[in-house]
Amino acid sequence: TAMLYRSSRQITQAKTEAEVLQTLTETLNKTNFLSLVLTVEEDSLKVISFGDPKASSVGSAVKGISLPMQRGAARLKDNAILILENLQASNDFENLTAFLTRRSCRSAALIPILENGRPTKLIALGTRESTPLSSSRLQPYASLAEVASTAFERFTVLQTLQDRLSELQVMEYVGHAVTAETDPEQLYKTLHDVISDQMGSDLSFAVALFNASTNQIEFPYMIDVGKQMTVPPLPLGEGMTSEVVKKQKPLLINNNLEEAAQRLGAKLVGQLPKSWLGIPLVIAGNSIGAILLQDMENENRFSQTDVNLLNTISPQIATAIRNSQLLAEMAKTTSAYEQEHFLLDSLLTNLPDRVAFKDAALRYLRVSEIMAKDYGFRSASHFIGKDDAQIMGSEIGQQALAEERQILESGQPVLDTVEKTVDD
Repeated sequence: TAMLYRSSRQITQAKTEAEVLQTLTETLNKTNFLSLVLTVEEDSLKVISFGDPKASSVGSAVKGISLPMQRGAARLKDNAILILENLQASNDFENLTAFLTRRSCRSAALIPILENGRPTKLIALGTRESTPLSSSRLQPYASLAEVASTAFERFTVLQTLQDRLSELQVMEYVGHAVTAETDPEQLYKTLHDVISDQMGSDLSFAVALFNASTNQIEFPYMIDVGKQMTVPPLPLGEGMTSEVVKKQKPLLINNNLEEAAQRLGAKLVGQLPKSWLGIPLVIAGNSIGAILLQDMENENRFSQTDVNLLNTISPQIATAIRNSQLLAEMAKTTSAYEQEHFLLDSLLTNLPDRVAFKDAALRYLRVSEIMAKDYGFRSASHFIGKDDAQIMGSEIGQQALAEERQILESGQPVLDTVEKTVDD
């Protein structure tokens, strides 16, 4: 009991989860029990440490093995101490009890370590004694498990706070990095650099953009194994990127990527990555594309923390990309307008015919240079903003205006009409 009390104090003062697990392992190895510390996973128990008072060197041999568990998680949640008096009898932990039985244990106790009411780890104690285990004998170990539970919950809270702080720092970093970028190509490279700083430069990176007019996904920027790649557009609906764009949810595949890709209808070309992560880019409820990351060498490269981080900064990324697109479109439109303006100026300057453009109020917008000269003006700019009455005089001008109003009202052109011009 004194040893367990000292261990409880050590756990309370521990700074990391690894320190807690080490203290648990060292403490249990000093008892007369055959002991295991395990991680409780969805359908299995994974060995963290193992100690046997009769065989001190076997712990490392079983570390990391998984014991399938079809049932039992609910019982762990509902029992602070679960005593299995007869390991030969059928129970919800048959693979674990078989492990203990093979080592001559007759009975066992399972003591869950809970985090927020959910069993995340498990202490298993086995005995070779014929006398069954009792709750009173095991109570100090249950108290040790409660202290460990409190420590793990504290670490979770601290990690959550640290993750959130990191996210805020990255958001600020991303904001500074991308705000000034207006050129799409440079923006993609900047985003790549920012994400590489956070997650590693060995990752492949791509920007995928959804083109609603063609219903295709385009890849304006892709770096694979350090080389820039050119990938043709893909129809929306084929594969993992389409899954991210359509559902507007992250997609994380950390292993068995070929199986997942085939299930999603992806076209597999070349070497397959070991880990793949897609983060949607959404503005005002509309998908504009996705950020894609992949590791060609390592499975389980990405974590939920990575997903959370990228999800946090994805609105900034989406906005920056959309702004750069709008600026590029505006620059293209401006360039086209300037080109058309130049061509119209050239036409009106050199055309030998009288040509004029008017607004709905029949005021002049543009006229050819020859028309200005025919009316005795040095520049066509003299016409701008004036009507025929101001240019030709009241009588002739009003007649011309009346004829042109008739054209506007009827919507019918006047063709093949010869007008007589009389010089003053």
